[in-house]
Amino acid sequence: MILQMSTKQEVERVRTEFPPGTRIELPSGMADEYSPIPAGTRGTVTYVDDLLGVGANWDNGSHLNAIYNIDEIRKLTRSELIKEQARAVTKLPNCPNMFSKNEVLEIAIAQGYREFTEFVFNHGDIYGEFILTGELPAEIDREDFSNDEN
Repeated sequence: MILQMSTKQEVERVRTEFPPGTRIELPSGMADEYSPIPAGTRGTVTYVDDLLGVGANWDNGSHLNAIYNIDEIRKLTRSELIKEQARAVTKLPNCPNMFSKNEVLEIAIAQGYREFTEFVFNHGDIYGEFILTGELPAEIDREDFSNDEN
């Protein structure tokens, strides 16, 4: 496959859509001959190059670029990020009782888990139910936080 140079506008649009730090998923995976990446693999964007290659640190250890408009790339939703970050807190060696909101909040802040921190802080009324069920209401993904970057 030969990649063509993209316009400056295309590159900027994709860089705006996928800034460094954005969590993404490959719903269909990547069928690379030497380093295939399985469907559902998640990663963190590190850059977008001039050929619309989306560089990422994939959770499986790969660093293969996904190609925008060739590979299927999906940004994680707010609720997916909250669930992912909550699971990450439970795996920390200093994990508190997850029902101790203040301790969980301190750790989430220290780890830089912005979406989970906002959820615990703004939705304390449903936090316990989330910890018990792992479920979040659909409106979480529709919330608009003015300082969103991803």
